[in-house]
Amino acid sequence: MRVTSVNPKLFGGNLYLNSTQGTRFFFDTTLPEIAEFVSRVGATSAQVYSCVDTLEGIKKKELVSIRDLNSFISSSNEQQTQEVDFLCNARIVCVIPENGWSFVSCTGCHKKLERLGTSLNCTRCVTSDVTGVVRFRVELAVDDGNDSATFVVFDKEMTKLTK
Repeated sequence: MRVTSVNPKLFGGNLYLNSTQGTRFFFDTTLPEIAEFVSRVGATSAQVYSCVDTLEGIKKKELVSIRDLNSFISSSNEQQTQEVDFLCNARIVCVIPENGWSFVSCTGCHKKLERLGTSLNCTRCVTSDVTGVVRFRVELAVDDGNDSATFVVFDKEMTKLTK
């Protein structure tokens, strides 16, 4: 798997790579880990994509390792907002279920919808005529052969991974 255009963050001494609007996922669907993940989320082989594009192409086509990225973050001022585009070849080691979540939210205000019988209601918008969207937070443990990191994938990017 290759993931591009993520936002690196250091939190609690761990490196996290958060997806952005420009994040792209490239898969080698012959790998057992990818096949298992696709099977677990209920996708069929016809639904598997070699590339999931979230918005735009890669701006900076520099290949870096997880160690390089960790050094970049460690030496940066934490007060600065950092966005960086890069290429990093890494293998998904596992999906970390402990810190993940998903829920259906209101498209108007993003608040979690409440189920009332067969309807979904938004207590903030005070309407039962709402459209819901699934929100995700999934952590992927990845390894580049020398180092490992946790990629954090949210909402649209995770939806594209599971279609």
